[in-house]
Amino acid sequence: MTAALLQVCVDPRLNHELIRVQVRQKLERSGIGASDIYVLNDIGGNPGSNLAHTLEQLAAIGIPVVFGAVLHHDDCVAERRGKRVPLEDAAHEMEKAFTTTRVRARVWTGQIRTQHNHVLWTDEPQPVYAPFTFGPPTIFPTTLLPTPSGNRAEYEASRAQSLLDAFRARHRQDR
Repeated sequence: MTAALLQVCVDPRLNHELIRVQVRQKLERSGIGASDIYVLNDIGGNPGSNLAHTLEQLAAIGIPVVFGAVLHHDDCVAERRGKRVPLEDAAHEMEKAFTTTRVRARVWTGQIRTQHNHVLWTDEPQPVYAPFTFGPPTIFPTTLLPTPSGNRAEYEASRAQSLLDAFRARHRQDR
């Protein structure tokens, strides 16, 4: 048995099962095998006593931790109240707790979209909707789009203009 530890906020809108499924997918994409995923809660998703006690308990029963993650969400009451530390600081706190307990696991970070509990990992390209004039719409990372000029903003502006020009030309033909 191995464990993955996931630190999130105490917000009741966060669906632990939906988040757990996405963490399992991340583990599979990363080639990390963890039989159990522990979702730990504290105000603002800050690592605290819950993390320390869980690490102590897992060490006592001999279950190694192979994955750690800190996920913040986009509509956090604790953040608005100034109770949430920045994501990088929270990840550093988890890393320190891992070092203290001799856990050798990487700490991942990400954001949760509160509305639908979608996890966006900081180390993965974010999906965007890219319409085309033919075929079904597709979703793919913008970092994988070709950029002939090397300037993303220039390329996207010229692509948008060419799509608009094609639409106008087609509209004129229909008249």
